[in-house]
Amino acid sequence: MTKIAKADKWLRSCRALRRLLPARGALVVLALGLTPFGSRAAERSCAPRLLAEAPLRDDMGFLSTPVSVNGRTVSLVVDTGSEGSLISPDYAREMELPADPLRSTRLAGPGGDGGVAPNVIARSLRIGGLELGPVSLPMGFLPARPNIHPPVEGLLGGDLLSGDGAVLWHPPVVAPAGGGRVDALELDAPGGRMAFWTEGAADTCDQPPRAEGGWAPLPAARRGRRIVLKIRLDGHDLTALLDSGARSRIVSQEAAAALGVSKDALERDSGGTTAGVDGRASIYRWHRFHSLTIGGETELNPVLTVARVSEPVDMLLGSDWFAQRRVWISYREGRVFVANLRKASSGR
Repeated sequence: MTKIAKADKWLRSCRALRRLLPARGALVVLALGLTPFGSRAAERSCAPRLLAEAPLRDDMGFLSTPVSVNGRTVSLVVDTGSEGSLISPDYAREMELPADPLRSTRLAGPGGDGGVAPNVIARSLRIGGLELGPVSLPMGFLPARPNIHPPVEGLLGGDLLSGDGAVLWHPPVVAPAGGGRVDALELDAPGGRMAFWTEGAADTCDQPPRAEGGWAPLPAARRGRRIVLKIRLDGHDLTALLDSGARSRIVSQEAAAALGVSKDALERDSGGTTAGVDGRASIYRWHRFHSLTIGGETELNPVLTVARVSEPVDMLLGSDWFAQRRVWISYREGRVFVANLRKASSGR
């Protein structure tokens, strides 16, 4: 059987499954309708419920988690700054993942447009106890990755992290055991775990689970399958993309210039070169700013990376920000909470 024939077989199976989904949805609605409006069950429905959790590693700024793709476990970088997920061409060929004849994906990185990549179909993609497949994934090489086991073979982007991805049918991803759609993502890098949650039926149910010390909300909004925050750098209001795939906090060259950081000042700073999934090299510098305020936390004298940012934001909040925090991301409501938020700290 050719790869195209395999793909057609999977698509026919998915279309058959899609025809079954409305009937299941009707049964769920009917069951909810039987719950008394003022009952304790209705009150409890607002509490978030854990759907699945998995280990979260931090290797030199690479946040990754083990994922089963077609029955084999690999590591994928957790990238909240990417609209979509990615699988390496080598792994796709090794596992003989069939081509998706209906989809291709335009890749972009710090250097801009990275061209169009073909998609392949993974019949199963499982994180912890949560099955997200079958799913269509573009093929692409990561410019850098840690040497860990299981090996890194791609990344998890906002399509799968938000439960709203390029699955081969809709509605959004639903947990197979116990029901409930994926509404929120928890990243707890200090605790070495990540988790998927469902938030309850009511529109106001967007609160994270209980945490010692409580949670602090951050000014946030959803853009597509990603989250942006309002921050303040050196007394100026900026917009920052929540980007766990970036290895540091990155200020765009344009934003730095608007803050009064001259080209000559940047050239005196140390730095280097890097590349994104587009494969293009980009120069970066490390610059010391006066203060960075995110929510109720102010960091004095932070050293931040200044580089080209192709996104329509002023800054990227990278994995070094996640490394010290337990973060709750409500994709459904576009809200972000941080546990045990520090009031103040000193930079490097």
